Parts: sequence; C-alpha cells; structure tokens
Amino acid sequence: MSRVVLFSGGLDSAVLLELSRRATDGRTLALTFDYGQPHRIEVKYAKMFCARRGIEHWTMNLDVPASGLLTKEESPVVLGRNMIMLSAAASLAMVRGDDEIWFGATGEDDELFPDCRPLFVHKMNGVMEAIGGPRISAPLMGCLKGDIFDMARDMEIDVNDTWSCYFPEDKKPCGACLACKVRKRGEAALA
Repeated sequence: MSRVVLFSGGLDSAVLLELSRRATDGRTLALTFDYGQPHRIEVKYAKMFCARRGIEHWTMNLDVPASGLLTKEESPVVLGRNMIMLSAAASLAMVRGDDEIWFGATGEDDELFPDCRPLFVHKMNGVMEAIGGPRISAPLMGCLKGDIFDMARDMEIDVNDTWSCYFPEDKKPCGACLACKVRKRGEAALA
C-alpha cells in the first residue's frame, strides 16, 4: 500500500500524514500546494515538518482564480479547492502507482466547506473509478479538533510544528480567523 497525503502544514493534515506514514510503513508522499494563499507560510511549515520526520515531500504550484482567494472580509472558502487539489494529486498518484489519496477533511469542516462532505468524497471516488485512479479517503471526517489534538499528543506531534492561520501577521497567527478560532477550541478541549 502506498499513499499520497494532501499536506497543508496544519495540525489536521499533520495527524493524517503521521497516521498514513505508520500504516504504510513509510510509503507515503506528502503533497503540499502553493496556490497563492495569503497563508503561504504553511508551505514552509509543511517542508519543515516532513524534513524532521523523514517523510518524502513535494510542493506543487497551482493557479487558482483570483476571485477564489481568501480575504479577511469573506468566508475562508476557496471554491473547488479540494477538487482541484485531489485531481492534481490523482494524476501524480497514478504516475507513481499509489493506491490511495488522503485529505484532511474533519467533522468541523462539513458545514462550511462543500468539498469536505461525505457526498463529495463519494462522487470523487466515482470519478477515480471511471479513470482507473486511486481511492480517495478522508479518515478524519468524523473527528472534531479536540480529537485531533488528542491524536497529535498520542503521536508525539508538536502542535508548534504546524500552522493553522489564514491571515498571519508578522509570521504569527492572527488569532481572529476561522482557523485560529477552531484551533483554540481544540486546545481548550485538550486542557
């Protein structure tokens, strides 16, 4: 079994990546996307995390329509982002001969992000089946942020080695965006 894991550099995908690394006996590729996101610092965190753990890591550049990028005044939804990223990952996985692609949709993403819902994963797997591609899974889909913090602790993942902020200010989390708020809730649930 070999796998590509979409890895943003955030806590959810760090836990997912470590789960995959352990389950595949290291046959996991971490794939990070640089799509012009305001929080591009996450790409740096992804590279550092993988280097520290000896995980193969690739960064792929994507052009996303400017109207889909995040602004502080709008929702953090980048329309179709996961569909685009999973399609690119599928192409790579097919060339490499990987069996699966994992991405970090969680139980808290479902309401706001249409491409983090079970129906989306089901439909994407229909596409993969039609083209002979790898299976797509979102193993954290039933987990809340507190659960993910518990898993990170159990896997000895230092949460400070991950990035979870959409609008960094001077290379520090803003504390006010959705990602910062959800991370704070998860930390509080752990305490």
